[in-house]
Amino acid sequence: MKKLFFTIAVILMILTTLGALLMSTGCGKTSITSSKTPTGGITTTHTEGFAIYLTKDNLTGDKMPPLNQIHIADTPLVALSDIISYDDLTYRLTLTADISLRITTPEVPTSGRSFVACVNRQPVYWGVIWPGYSSAIPPASTVIISFPLLQTFHMGDDRTVQQGPDILETWYSGNNDPRNNPAIIASLQQAGKLNHEGFAIYLPQGDVSPQNMPDLNSVKLPTSPFIGMNDIVSYNPENYQLTLTPDAINRIDALQVGVYGKSFVVCVDRIPVYWGAFWTPISSVPFDGFAIEQPLNNQTNTVTIQLGYPSQSLYTGSDPRNNTAIIDSFSQTGKLITPPDPPLPQSMKGYELYSWLQNDQWNYTLITGTNRDKTAEEIVTAGYSVNTDGWVNIHVIGLIALEQLISLLPAGEFVTWLSGPRSNDPQYAVNFALPPADDVAAIKAYADQHSLNLNVFPPGS
Repeated sequence: MKKLFFTIAVILMILTTLGALLMSTGCGKTSITSSKTPTGGITTTHTEGFAIYLTKDNLTGDKMPPLNQIHIADTPLVALSDIISYDDLTYRLTLTADISLRITTPEVPTSGRSFVACVNRQPVYWGVIWPGYSSAIPPASTVIISFPLLQTFHMGDDRTVQQGPDILETWYSGNNDPRNNPAIIASLQQAGKLNHEGFAIYLPQGDVSPQNMPDLNSVKLPTSPFIGMNDIVSYNPENYQLTLTPDAINRIDALQVGVYGKSFVVCVDRIPVYWGAFWTPISSVPFDGFAIEQPLNNQTNTVTIQLGYPSQSLYTGSDPRNNTAIIDSFSQTGKLITPPDPPLPQSMKGYELYSWLQNDQWNYTLITGTNRDKTAEEIVTAGYSVNTDGWVNIHVIGLIALEQLISLLPAGEFVTWLSGPRSNDPQYAVNFALPPADDVAAIKAYADQHSLNLNVFPPGS
């Protein structure tokens, strides 16, 4: 009986301790786990991840004690849930919109207001929120966040740019920059907040017209791009053409664009590279910048970033469309169209084309025609093989890739599109079939444009 009472007492003690710990952390969305030590005590682990705290004692930068002696506030100024993304190249945090009031509320003296960057409430580095109106010199080798975070800049000619607190920028001068501490990077990466979004097209906040676009460094970007990398199928650096998903094309088509255009900003990892304007093809107003014309119909899946509207002769500046950062971004994601491969050889018996659906993607194999039956194995496991003896066995995924492949065939070549091999190996069983009729028609039209003889044999033929 005594043992039972002792067990209950221990459980109550643990619950009471956990309750006190939860109360002490306020609403900072901290997750806590507890475990017994070998001596019977209790250890507590906070798992809230990366967060920025003000110091509890309202310390100034010149009075900051060692990290292990700093008393941080009960709740974070910026919690992990407030962060949309962090760019470890620019040290820029993109925050949710509802945090703006919270991070502009604290009073900041001319000597700054100290903060501490933590991971699981463990201090990693301290810094200072520094007011722009201060004439004092901030502490050396300190991470600086400028304040006020919400500013309006008057650009002249009735132009204003508002820099809001949804982008939190940090500065540091000195050795051993702590902003990309491994614990911070690991926390943000685990939470899916470490983001290099790559190439993206943004509509600037405030619907700034092309005639009133400010300096790129002053442009205010929304949280999400208008066209992101997921909307882009490929980019051709030779003709500056973007191949887009149907949703992205529809988005551009539905955009309200007046005769004076609608501004956009091209960015890489949210860093502006150049700006331009969407333009309606019914406009007679000339434009001397980068222009993307709205498609006249939804039958196209491409747009071109062109110099000037309606003529390239209107543009006289430099051309950043193939900026190194842009090319690297498309190359890293496999969406950069590279120079075409050498033409495929002529085949005495033409070529055979097979297709099948796998993982919600249409797969295609182009293989040299022969008298013998092809096995499912050599079709499904094909790579990119063009042998010196003329044997071809190439596998691609997607309609665009198939078009690029058949464009390498010599004019007049015969291609037989079969619904499946005549002999199936159960080990490599896939559902050979033809893609939707619209895709088949598109490939047939593309083959006709390249003077190819494409014959389609549906199932049962």
